[in-house]
Amino acid sequence: MDDTRELAEAVRRIRSAWEAATADGAAACGLPAAVGAFQRMRQAWSAELGAVAAVLDELSGAGSDQ
Repeated sequence: MDDTRELAEAVRRIRSAWEAATADGAAACGLPAAVGAFQRMRQAWSAELGAVAAVLDELSGAGSDQ
């Protein structure tokens, strides 16, 4: 009977830890990390597209007018 009671207490501790870890669903699913990664990717692509546009402007001669 004591083993069963100890097992029940262990399950309660596990449940408590699980509830604390999953209280914020976004964090539990990794949403903050995904948002951060998306923002870094977005900034990199924005810089890349800006650089390509600037090179094209230079090639067309439009860059010398600015």
